[in-house]
Amino acid sequence: MAKYLNTIAYMGFLVLMSVGMKTVIGQVTGQATGPLSVADIMALRHKSRFSLTMDCTEDPYNETAVPRCTAEYPDPCKETWDFKNPCTTGNDPNRLTYFQHPYNPKKFLMCDELGKVYVVQCLNCDEIEKMTRTYSIQTTWDGQPITHDPISITVGPFDPTGHLVLTASGPYFNDPGRPPNSTVGETYSGLWDYEVAEAFFLNDQNQYLEVELSPNGMHLLLLLKGQRDMFKDQLPINYHASITGNTWRGVAHIPLEYFPPKVSKFNAYAIHGSGNGRTYESLYPVPTGKYTDPDFHKLNYFQPIDFQQIVPDNWSPNYTSPEWDPIIVLG
Repeated sequence: MAKYLNTIAYMGFLVLMSVGMKTVIGQVTGQATGPLSVADIMALRHKSRFSLTMDCTEDPYNETAVPRCTAEYPDPCKETWDFKNPCTTGNDPNRLTYFQHPYNPKKFLMCDELGKVYVVQCLNCDEIEKMTRTYSIQTTWDGQPITHDPISITVGPFDPTGHLVLTASGPYFNDPGRPPNSTVGETYSGLWDYEVAEAFFLNDQNQYLEVELSPNGMHLLLLLKGQRDMFKDQLPINYHASITGNTWRGVAHIPLEYFPPKVSKFNAYAIHGSGNGRTYESLYPVPTGKYTDPDFHKLNYFQPIDFQQIVPDNWSPNYTSPEWDPIIVLG
């Protein structure tokens, strides 16, 4: 065991393939018995014990994936780990979504939005960057450089339960403050009037998902079947935000069915400030001087995103969505 522990590298951004390809090879059972710091988790301190049972037949890569279901384990389809479930809120106040496997550098641990932990096979560890994209919003809506640290948006990975992890982070202005009559973790109509980060996912038919994330813990999701043609909003998601000093970080788990089929373009925005100090920022801005007012629905300025690499199921010919299927049928 010691030789494994000495060679483990942090597996934070290892490859996740789609759920349809069945890379999830097990789910942990058992409960954590108390708080544990992230440092303790990473040091693999022996605080409690729980077991994992895997179904070897669920992994189509079983014959080539190593090591997995081999004589490496006393029982080839069970693992016993001497540390706590890293996915609970008490154990991980920063809400990380992936951790190193305790002794196998060919696997990593992935948390879902409910705090369950899964073991995921790393099929090709050289393909890390294909499963996430991080963008930095460096300009105002009309192409002027910003004068503060940028808001960052990370798209991916796609988690084992069929949710895309979307992360926003950056400076916290606290201007304007928390929306009135708001509840942490719940949707809030008109969130765009407050401090917020936004991500838009568009396909070639001008169908798109708009995601708004507040540093104060609220969110707002809208589905649109054409430019500003919203047909559904206030969709529920699991979202957690934290503020540390003058920075914030929010992590959302977005169900696959909220995305229109074959997402191909993307844009991201950030808003803060009040009155004359209201500031609108854009990842892909409109040309300087062409427009007088900010408009985040200028779809022709969105840029390509290789969403098929991040969420292969979204581009599958068999992709279905209870949200989008009726809209597509109606045309």
